[in-house]
Amino acid sequence: MITAAQVPGRKPPLLDTAAVVEGMKPGSVVVDLAASELGGTVEGSDPDKTTVLDRGVTVIGAGRLPSAMATASSTAYARNLVALLRHPVRDGELVLDPGDEITAAPREQPPHEQPRSLTAITVSC
Repeated sequence: MITAAQVPGRKPPLLDTAAVVEGMKPGSVVVDLAASELGGTVEGSDPDKTTVLDRGVTVIGAGRLPSAMATASSTAYARNLVALLRHPVRDGELVLDPGDEITAAPREQPPHEQPRSLTAITVSC
């Protein structure tokens, strides 16, 4: 279960009480995206902590997760871009291999991707 009802500067509303969490099946996982110093939407969640309860239910206090995603996605994009730019370089030289599906230019656009001509558009008034 994922809960999120964070209001900046205010205590989040309690969505899941201890009784609800205790009633879950062993192995269940609850992620509280509103966990902070002010509290969380799941009773017993702590910010930046993972707690496994006696019944085997895991409660994850992930209140900073949304703000961390921007950094993680930017890092992933940067790594992909660097890998793409390094791909055609061999021993410090640029090598463009026409048989390489990553760097080869498309020879012909498939029919479904060809741009439509403006003359093919019919306008009715």
